[in-house]
Amino acid sequence: MGPEEFSFCILLTSFVV
Repeated sequence: MGPEEFSFCILLTSFVV
């Protein structure tokens, strides 16, 4: 899992929360 995917995952979580 690359850093870009990790950032995207965090971004999605931020929108959900």
